[in-house]
Parts: sequence; C-alpha cells; structure tokens
Amino acid sequence: ERAVADLRVGNVAQARVHRGATGRSADVVIGTRMSLNLVATCLQARGVAVVAWEHMHLARKAPGRRAAIVGGYGAADAVVVLTAADRRAYRKALAPGARVVRIPNAVLPMAAPPGQQRGPVILAAGRLARQKGFERLVRAFASIAPEIAGWRLRICGAGPEEAALRRLARELGVAGRVELPGCVPDMAPEFARASVFAISSRFEGLPMALLEAMTAGLPVVAFDCPTGPKEVIDDGHDGVLVPEGDEDGLAAALRALVADPARRR
Repeated sequence: ERAVADLRVGNVAQARVHRGATGRSADVVIGTRMSLNLVATCLQARGVAVVAWEHMHLARKAPGRRAAIVGGYGAADAVVVLTAADRRAYRKALAPGARVVRIPNAVLPMAAPPGQQRGPVILAAGRLARQKGFERLVRAFASIAPEIAGWRLRICGAGPEEAALRRLARELGVAGRVELPGCVPDMAPEFARASVFAISSRFEGLPMALLEAMTAGLPVVAFDCPTGPKEVIDDGHDGVLVPEGDEDGLAAALRALVADPARRR
C-alpha cells in the first residue's frame, strides 16, 4: 500500500515508467494489476492512452486498495473488468463519466486427445489456496464417497494448502480417492478423462478453469460465488449453481450428476 501511495505522488519508479514508455513512442499502455494501473495514469500528460485492466472483483479489494482505485482509476481512459457485476460495481464507485468496459476472459477451442474416454472422475483445478475453497470440495466429496464407489476426486494445481488438503483427506478416510497431482502443464487430457468439473471457490474474477472445462464439454457444479460462475453457467442446462458455502448442496449436486449419465451428457 505504501509503495502504491509513493508511486502516485511521483517517485523515481514512476519517472522511469514515464521515460520508458514515452521513449518508445507508446500510444497505448495497458496496466495488468492495480499498482501498474495507477502508475500508468501519469503517462496521460504525454498523450498516451491508458487502460486499467482488473482481474478480481472490486468487493475483494482491501479498503486501502479500494480507496486508491477510486482516487486513481478515474484518470484512466478506460477501466476493463471481466464481468457485468464488476462493471456495475466500478461504475458505481468511480466518478461519473469514467469509462468501464466488460471484456470477459476467452479460451481457445479444446479438442479431446485421440482415444481418451471419460472416467469416474470429479475434476477441479486451480491454485491450492484459501480462495479456491478446495477443502470444502474435499468435505463434500467425502460425504458422498460411500455412495459413489469407484469415483475419484482429482484436484490439479499447487499451492500452500496442499499439505492441509492431504491431511483432511486422510482424516475423512478418502485419501486413496483424492488425488493431488500438482501442476499439470496440459489440462486437455485431464478434461477428457473426467466426467464432472467442480468449482468450490469463495470468490473469483472470471475463472479460466471453468471456461476451459465447459469448452471441453464437461458439466460443471459450482458455488455461486462472487463473481463469474453465474455469468457463465446456465443453471440446470450446462451446469449446476449451488448457493455459496452450501457444502451439503455441493455434495447433493455432485451425487446427482454422478448417478445420471444422461444428464451429464
């Protein structure tokens, strides 16, 4: 926070950004995180167009960060956000006249590798951190595991919660059916082998893993967390939305899809 404040009043780093961009005859500068967005606004004095690009919804910002955004983003030529909900939030927070544009994440078409067949796998993917709520997914899976013999939960990704997730799976008696393979460079085979994709996040921007799973033809069960899943999933048609934090509801939705191949298709 102090670094951002220093940059806003014009320290050496700001001057370097200013010289670097203008020395290369930049016409447009796109910031990709809050601190860079705030620094980039100093370039407008040289006629450079500034776009502030946000990946996480406004309500998740700490109060100091929100104050910096409200005070600084109005100077940008445009603020780009991922979802309609965040567009409304930024338009409400910023001064009248601020240009806020929604450009959602995009994914490339994803074809299943030749010969791959879907198996009894509930798949999840993402950084193993509190935001993703994978401990909630492990608990939901454990509660239905006796009813869905042969099915496994596979969570691809790495992060600080890995040891805790392994310990939780052992405590719940499902260590042999919860797989944590770590980082997976190519998710296409994972999507092709799975039958259901689960999103257990506490909050999101617009989750790429969700878009990729649906592109690969997987039905999705997701918490209706802020923000993202609700704007992608047509509840009951291409996935199931569960009230945020309702682990019993998550378990029930997973059980229902596992038990009904026709509905999964």
